[in-house]
Amino acid sequence: MKIKCCKDCVAPKRHPGCHGVCPEYLYEKALWEEEKKVIREEHRRFSELYEQRSEGVRKALKHRRR
Repeated sequence: MKIKCCKDCVAPKRHPGCHGVCPEYLYEKALWEEEKKVIREEHRRFSELYEQRSEGVRKALKHRRR
Protein backbone atom coordinates (compact mmCIF):
# COMPACT_ATOMS: atom_id res chain seq x y z
CA MET A 1 0.00 0.00 0.00
CA LYS A 2 1.65 3.19 -1.14
CA ILE A 3 0.99 6.59 0.40
CA LYS A 4 -2.11 8.12 -1.20
CA CYS A 5 -3.31 10.76 1.28
CA CYS A 6 -1.35 13.56 -0.43
CA LYS A 7 -2.71 12.89 -3.92
CA ASP A 8 -5.81 15.08 -3.64
CA CYS A 9 -4.59 17.33 -0.84
CA VAL A 10 -4.69 21.06 -1.76
CA ALA A 11 -3.83 24.37 -0.15
CA PRO A 12 -4.22 25.57 2.60
CA LYS A 13 -4.06 22.06 4.07
CA ARG A 14 -1.06 21.17 1.90
CA HIS A 15 2.00 23.38 2.24
CA PRO A 16 5.79 22.98 2.11
CA GLY A 17 6.86 20.85 5.05
CA CYS A 18 3.39 19.50 5.87
CA HIS A 19 4.65 15.89 5.87
CA GLY A 20 6.23 16.46 9.25
CA VAL A 21 2.94 17.34 10.94
CA CYS A 22 0.13 15.80 8.83
CA PRO A 23 -1.43 12.99 10.92
CA GLU A 24 -2.85 11.24 7.84
CA TYR A 25 0.56 11.20 6.16
CA LEU A 26 2.36 10.06 9.30
CA TYR A 27 -0.14 7.20 9.75
CA GLU A 28 0.16 6.05 6.13
CA LYS A 29 3.95 6.44 6.28
CA ALA A 30 4.11 4.17 9.35
CA LEU A 31 1.98 1.54 7.59
CA TRP A 32 4.15 1.78 4.47
CA GLU A 33 7.35 1.42 6.51
CA GLU A 34 5.98 -1.73 8.19
CA GLU A 35 5.07 -3.17 4.79
CA LYS A 36 8.53 -2.36 3.43
CA LYS A 37 10.14 -4.04 6.45
CA VAL A 38 8.18 -7.24 5.73
CA ILE A 39 9.18 -7.10 2.06
CA ARG A 40 12.86 -6.53 2.94
CA GLU A 41 12.81 -9.49 5.35
CA GLU A 42 11.28 -11.72 2.68
CA HIS A 43 13.89 -10.63 0.13
CA ARG A 44 16.66 -11.23 2.66
CA ARG A 45 15.42 -14.78 3.29
CA PHE A 46 15.31 -15.55 -0.42
CA SER A 47 18.76 -14.04 -0.88
CA GLU A 48 20.20 -16.20 1.90
CA LEU A 49 18.55 -19.28 0.41
CA TYR A 50 20.01 -18.46 -3.01
CA GLU A 51 23.48 -17.97 -1.52
CA GLN A 52 23.22 -21.28 0.34
CA ARG A 53 22.16 -23.16 -2.79
CA SER A 54 24.76 -21.51 -5.01
CA GLU A 55 27.48 -22.37 -2.48
CA GLY A 56 26.37 -26.02 -2.55
CA VAL A 57 26.43 -26.08 -6.35
CA ARG A 58 29.86 -24.46 -6.40
CA LYS A 59 31.23 -27.05 -3.98
CA ALA A 60 29.70 -29.92 -5.97
CA LEU A 61 31.21 -28.65 -9.20
CA LYS A 62 34.58 -28.14 -7.53
CA HIS A 63 34.66 -31.72 -6.23
CA ARG A 64 33.41 -33.11 -9.54
CA ARG A 65 36.30 -31.53 -11.43
CA ARG A 66 38.93 -33.40 -9.44
